[in-house]
Amino acid sequence: MQKYTTSTTFTAPEDGWFKFIGVAKSGEGGSSNTWSDSSDTYRRGGGGGGAGGIVVSVFALHQGEAVTLSFGFGVNIEAQGQNANAQTGSNGRNASTGDSGGRGGSGGSATGGNLLNKPGQAGDTGGFAIDLGEGGSGGINTYEGYSTRGGTGLPSNNRKPTPSYSYIVVLRGNTNLTQTQLNAMDITTLMLDNSRLEQEVTGIMLSQSAQ
Repeated sequence: MQKYTTSTTFTAPEDGWFKFIGVAKSGEGGSSNTWSDSSDTYRRGGGGGGAGGIVVSVFALHQGEAVTLSFGFGVNIEAQGQNANAQTGSNGRNASTGDSGGRGGSGGSATGGNLLNKPGQAGDTGGFAIDLGEGGSGGINTYEGYSTRGGTGLPSNNRKPTPSYSYIVVLRGNTNLTQTQLNAMDITTLMLDNSRLEQEVTGIMLSQSAQ
């Protein structure tokens, strides 16, 4: 239905099932470090950023019922007494002296989702080499085509995470069903309505005959 990047209150436009996918921002890549001795130039790559966490919750909502969507150090989805939270991934560490590059950032946590809680993957440690030490790769986290990736440590050119923000996607239930499935659901609903109507009529007739 919609993708949100700022805090808001989602109000159900009708009765039905709604799915909320919260994807927290990933961390940036760390800086590299270069130095020279009498014969060579050395470089240690920065650590990759950790991926943000992902939470998924599904609610049966009545028309007008509200769900609170908020952003801080990640994303928060609150409805019907349940609170799902996904935290951002941390930045990769900057490289310094030593025999390895900067450490990768930690992945973000994920808690409270009633369908899925998927913590983010940590970033890789930066490389160490003469002349060129590659930056560590950023962590990745995905769910049903929605994803977040940490930035790669310098000296690469993609230090920033992708995307560079947290977001929450709201999906309406049953929208991906085929027309045949939707027709079957409509037929089932009509049959149940007819059954309830028949029961009501039977109850009225029995009530009248007893008088």
